Amino acid sequence: MKKVSIFILIISLNLFANSSIESLNEKKIEKLIQKEEQLAIAYRKYLVVEAKKATRIEDLKDYLVDGFDFINPFGIKMNLDFENGQIVSFKPKNETILNSMILHYYSNKNRNNTLAPLDTKNNVIIELNNIENFIQNNSSKIVKYNQNRESSKFRVKLNKEDEENKKTNDNLLNNVSLEYFGSDGKSKYSYSPLFGITFASGISFQDDNLQVTKEVKDLNIPSEFMTLGVSVFDCVYGDVNKTECRTVKESIAIGPNNFVRVNPDEVNVGKTVIQFYRRAGGMLVNGDIYAWGNNGKGITGIEGNKSFTGKVKTNSEPVINAIMPLRAKLYTNINDVSSNENNKYYAQNYFNSPKRPKFIDFFISVYHGNCGISTLGEVYCGGTTGGSSNSWYDDLDSNNRKGELLYRSNHFDGSTKAKKAKKIFANNQIWHFLAEDGKVYVWGSNSSAFGGGATVNKRSYNSISGLSNIDDITYILTIGFRRIGAIDKNGAIYIWGTEATPTGGNISCNRKFDGITYNFCSAQKVVSGNSNMSSIPRFISLKGGIDGFIAQDENGDFYKISQSNNINDKIQIESIKEKIKSYNDSNEILKYDPKKDNRIISADIARTIDDLNNPSRFSSGVVWVNEHNELKGDIFFNNTHKNDKHFNESIKKIKWTQVKVIQEENGICGIDVNHQMYCWGIQAYYRNSSGSTSWGNTYMIPVFNTNLYDLNKDFLVLEGASDYLTAISSGEWVDNVKGADGGKEHKDAFFMKYPTYIGGFNYEYEFK
Repeated sequence: MKKVSIFILIISLNLFANSSIESLNEKKIEKLIQKEEQLAIAYRKYLVVEAKKATRIEDLKDYLVDGFDFINPFGIKMNLDFENGQIVSFKPKNETILNSMILHYYSNKNRNNTLAPLDTKNNVIIELNNIENFIQNNSSKIVKYNQNRESSKFRVKLNKEDEENKKTNDNLLNNVSLEYFGSDGKSKYSYSPLFGITFASGISFQDDNLQVTKEVKDLNIPSEFMTLGVSVFDCVYGDVNKTECRTVKESIAIGPNNFVRVNPDEVNVGKTVIQFYRRAGGMLVNGDIYAWGNNGKGITGIEGNKSFTGKVKTNSEPVINAIMPLRAKLYTNINDVSSNENNKYYAQNYFNSPKRPKFIDFFISVYHGNCGISTLGEVYCGGTTGGSSNSWYDDLDSNNRKGELLYRSNHFDGSTKAKKAKKIFANNQIWHFLAEDGKVYVWGSNSSAFGGGATVNKRSYNSISGLSNIDDITYILTIGFRRIGAIDKNGAIYIWGTEATPTGGNISCNRKFDGITYNFCSAQKVVSGNSNMSSIPRFISLKGGIDGFIAQDENGDFYKISQSNNINDKIQIESIKEKIKSYNDSNEILKYDPKKDNRIISADIARTIDDLNNPSRFSSGVVWVNEHNELKGDIFFNNTHKNDKHFNESIKKIKWTQVKVIQEENGICGIDVNHQMYCWGIQAYYRNSSGSTSWGNTYMIPVFNTNLYDLNKDFLVLEGASDYLTAISSGEWVDNVKGADGGKEHKDAFFMKYPTYIGGFNYEYEFK
């Protein structure tokens, strides 16, 4: 009996030991699969970040968590088949381990980034998406994300924040795309596994008969991308860099060279614009216009003749300190005159109805009122309750007015191409309208040759001769330096206008160079004969700056274009890319980095600290955002500000996409990668104003949205006068400013000392 008991005990111990070994093996196999999953993710990251295959397993170290051991749980070093992008499978010699592996290792149960071996002779397959697989097999055709573009090659595009956290952020793999550059070095299309293929500006995927164009066929798009069911997009591009898709047409592949259009009609995906103008500002969001600032002319939609109690100064005006939605009168569509439902909406003050007009452009100024252009090309303007002014556009419907609303133009009603507006702005007493027919029309009273040679009055709308096929118009704002600019669809730039600087100047329409006379009281094309550049680039965008224009060419490079008031001076075209190479300050923000600053995504004209002490001369500074989303350049007010540790650290903390200098003393706003707007600078009602040609310049933001006001001064309405603005902050958030009362100093200016987020301003803005 004793022998039997011992025998049973031995068997039990043996069974228990076998069970324990099997359980241990299962845990080791589970750990092995986890390590293979980690290796697979690391290999995929390596492919897209380095744009090539790894050659040693140690190459993946930077993409694995700290302390990752390449020895597997069974004591064998792990390895990869780099040529085929596979993990060499573990092949045990121990039969017990092999039996456990058959049940657990050769299963896809716990695998997300790998596929189990088909049998003991095969390796573990790393599941690659289309882009990763393409890089694996075509590394010679790929350029790394941080390298310059190359002709006939793909460049990897990464989200910069993802790349910086490549060890821990697996989301990196979801944000990868490939951008293809043709033999001419220009971008042709991009591919993303999530969104499909998107063609670059100027390339049409399908013709009017929905057939694939020859241009696209000649690109020989890889079959890895042009798969069954992939979405293909035609885009019309906008924004400052012509990179944001504004209007989109989507098609889906249903067979070889066979596609079906998802949305036959174009879908307007919207444009968001923001504008600052002296003591006012506005923004266009989802087709609705919002305004803030000095309401003396009724620009915020509140009656301009409204006053308030408790005034401190005489001749002061209400300053609206928060964003206000503008209301527009509802009209019967000119193409649907039988409908009268809009009249009912109007009678009931139902201004936020789904029938309300939507806008694609706008202009706001305390001197000119507020105007917008509807999606139908109609011009609407307000400010009608603010008294009278020679600067206002008042050729508006005057029937059955109810108060301060946007009323439709009697002329620009969208009925013809010539009466369908695309862009609008005013300078002095003259208004400029870019119409659908490609011409620029003027209205008002001419001054400083801003009319471009056209007959300007308030009775007729005349177009500026010499201008046709125009794509965009813009202006320089600073008094003494103002010009009007236009760019046509062929990439040519035109400028016109003459004006004295604050210290005077030699003013004349005509300038003679090399025996040829150029009349700048009319629109003049920028050519080698009247400029300092022998070969003029083909430009794709033109924006007004503080005392010059910022243009971008078809290669994505930025230029400053300016014209002095000296009749002996040619137009100056200056490459921003070359200019910033001279920046070599001890402050990193003012220092050029050849690796990081090789490509600029946004730029504007700014003043150096020395320029700020000499306001009558042209600015010589620049601000820029590089492709690493760093803001650099002349962003400071003075040397103290330049050396402010908190300011510098705040600037470096933010990942930027756009920058705009909105005021001559380096009042600046920028947009970050999350579409948040940050601003800094001094805001007052007037400053340094002692004559009509002096700066007299400031800017306004809705301070209520900054959270920098004192808790006992949460005013939605301020009081503004020539020497006064209601103080709403204290301490470091106020500064001295010279008013219009003989240059006396007043300590009532709102001072955004550091980059300050403007609450609620979280849109994909384009600076107007």
